Amino acid sequence: MTAPTPERPSEADLLEYMLVLREHEVGGARQEVVIGPYTAMLLIGALQLATRHPSMPDQTRAQLGAVIDQFRPWFAGTPGETIIDMGNDPELDR
Repeated sequence: MTAPTPERPSEADLLEYMLVLREHEVGGARQEVVIGPYTAMLLIGALQLATRHPSMPDQTRAQLGAVIDQFRPWFAGTPGETIIDMGNDPELDR
């Protein structure tokens, strides 16, 4: 016997939901996220890689870049700053 699964929302419902989330964000809604420096570096790398996906819209790419930039002060003047800069270079992708 399997448990019933909820019906998957339609694409229109998902888009509507995302627009509501955007409205909340523009209105100032925020959620604090607490992570350590190692996890921050992993997150930065994942975001940098995602921003190079060919179908990534420019606006989304810019928003993700702004998230990455929020971490920069934490690593300023350390080898972490170099790692972040290297992560922006697609030539170094492996």
